[in-house]
Amino acid sequence: PSLKTDASYLVLLTFYPSDRRKRDRDNLGASMKSALDGMADALGVNDSQFVQVAYRVSKDVSDEARVVVEITEE
Repeated sequence: PSLKTDASYLVLLTFYPSDRRKRDRDNLGASMKSALDGMADALGVNDSQFVQVAYRVSKDVSDEARVVVEITEE
């Protein structure tokens, strides 16, 4: 799949931790930098088109830690 190369996008990253330890939001964002770069490349856009990136940590604990990514056009 690809996105429009002339559009702006909002990205929501929802983290599902495998335990209840507190997470530092700044570190969560930094840990996703290369993933966002890779997603932009795979979708055929420049990562500068991700005009807003929001981070959310689920209160639910998961058996396997994961990050759910939602990308919507602005």
